Amino acid sequence: MRSHDYRSNPPEDDEEVRCDVCGATIRADLTQTSDQTLFAYTVTGTIYHHADLSQINRQVDPVSRSRVNCWFCSSNKWRNNGKRGSL
Repeated sequence: MRSHDYRSNPPEDDEEVRCDVCGATIRADLTQTSDQTLFAYTVTGTIYHHADLSQINRQVDPVSRSRVNCWFCSSNKWRNNGKRGSL
């Protein structure tokens, strides 16, 4: 049985890496990198402007494609050699 201290020393055989932009954990062996940063949104609801704020039902949710770029921030620079924040 092997024990690991994940706070400072990830296991050597672990294929998960941190995104250089946001820090999310990514499976490097399964994730592809696109030419561009991909942003997609789904929009639901029909009322986006009303005097009574409780009547607004418009909702915008971000959607990331599975196994392409970072799953959290959608950046294609998730392995940018440690240049954090370069979306």
